[in-house]
Amino acid sequence: MDEASEHASFYDSSKPWGELTEIGVLNYFKGSPFYSTRSNNEKLRVNEGPEALKKMMGAEYVVDTALSSPPQLWVIRYQWRADASQVSLLKLFYMIHGVVYPSPTPLLLVESRLSKASHHLHRAFDSTRRAFDLARRAGADDAEELPRRSFS
Repeated sequence: MDEASEHASFYDSSKPWGELTEIGVLNYFKGSPFYSTRSNNEKLRVNEGPEALKKMMGAEYVVDTALSSPPQLWVIRYQWRADASQVSLLKLFYMIHGVVYPSPTPLLLVESRLSKASHHLHRAFDSTRRAFDLARRAGADDAEELPRRSFS
């Protein structure tokens, strides 16, 4: 998934989302640009029923009922199934009030936190520089004469 799709969302106004079940959520999700037609779900839709999903190896979509809070929040796991009991999470998606979003990656979370920290540091240094400039204009030559200021 490229960076542009990390910030994308999907909403289908022609489909009601308020009364969805687990199967309905996956059918709604199928219409999103995040859905892969190469998933096991797609192969099963054409050939068999959803009960056969655990017997297949490969990528699949599953509603995470432990993290979901129907009908407002649904969490969809995109995972790789190695065998009937072993799966590895590839990506999470969440659907809030009918809008599907990809979950942020750890890299995006770290970038966001660093950007926020950088912004606050920049403001603190800028404020300190202005205080020194004002004190210098007022004739303070010694650091002890500079005004004290809290940056909280």
